Amino acid sequence: MMNKLIFISGIAIGLLLGTSNLVWADLPSVNPRPRMESMGGAGVAALGDKDSAMMNPAGLADVQKGVAEVFPLLIEVPLDISDVNSFKDYNDVRTNDSSTTAQKRDAFTNFMRDLATTATAVRVNFYPSYTRKYFHVGLLGDFYADPRLRLGGFTSNQVVELGGSTGTVGVIGGAAYTFLDNSLEVGMTLKPLYRIAATKNQEQTVHDVILGKNAGDSIPDELFGSNKGDNRGFGVGADLGVKYFIPYLEFLKPAVGMTWQDLGDTRFFTDSEVPSDIQQSISIGAAINPKWAFTKNTFSFDVRNINKSEDFWNKLHLGVESVLWNFFAIRAGLSQGYFTGGLGFDFKFLEMDFYAAAKEAGQYNHIQPIHTLGVRIAAAF
Repeated sequence: MMNKLIFISGIAIGLLLGTSNLVWADLPSVNPRPRMESMGGAGVAALGDKDSAMMNPAGLADVQKGVAEVFPLLIEVPLDISDVNSFKDYNDVRTNDSSTTAQKRDAFTNFMRDLATTATAVRVNFYPSYTRKYFHVGLLGDFYADPRLRLGGFTSNQVVELGGSTGTVGVIGGAAYTFLDNSLEVGMTLKPLYRIAATKNQEQTVHDVILGKNAGDSIPDELFGSNKGDNRGFGVGADLGVKYFIPYLEFLKPAVGMTWQDLGDTRFFTDSEVPSDIQQSISIGAAINPKWAFTKNTFSFDVRNINKSEDFWNKLHLGVESVLWNFFAIRAGLSQGYFTGGLGFDFKFLEMDFYAAAKEAGQYNHIQPIHTLGVRIAAAF
């Protein structure tokens, strides 16, 4: 009983701090996990695992077996199908004997224009961690670069974008507890983080300069100025998660969940305006988690960022996972209308994940997708 009171008190203190403008941090933006990415960004109410501290910390109460991950390395690179198709079009013209020099030149110009307007985001993530039932701790190193050198001209208002390029290091700690005969799970994640950002204005455009948004600055000063050391800050972030298993159709193990990430918004202690603030996010979800023969399955539906002004379809995320023989996972999803998928392998001393992820670049639906390929390999004990 005393442990429960202490846990509830800790959550209450966290909520009070979250509403008092203390500095919080955005964990999903710096530490996305392969399971979440390949399942379309869904999983708030899914059965928890070692990555629940990032998705919904309440899921740590579902963990059955402790695991320590040593030297886990994740690398994520861009994949743009339109670039592949554009190159195929160019190659068809180039190899066609009847194509004129002018046609080959035009085809090459079109290919280079498509390539130049593509995001080139690369993420390198290092996250050793230890997880057991009710508890998770990890050391984070996440480095993300997304320079977009666009050649669309003045009317496109896109000259140089740095896309939130950052480097972040920190400690991730999560805890959970159960109530109502294990039907209700409540968890919290705390994250002391230190972040370095590339620039004050993540989008450097001619149009913005004309409008006076970058008054006193210039594009070269922002990108190559001498004050890069000022673009850093320290903050402590917190996420709250709740999950409830519905006491009906128990063979499906239905559940609903909610996460409140970045309580009170993200702010870093810094003398400059960099790193920029990140808004808090509230998400809800539902899932069923049936077991059939040698498979453990999950079907998830999430409405994410319900507190933000975005196209409604951008909030919808669907995910499916089937784990066969406790070591091989097949995953698929629909993230904001874009397909995702992946495979996971959990051997005795080795874990591997391969995934293709997608998301919308802006706040409107089906305008510009960002596709990525990722791989994660870790020694696990």
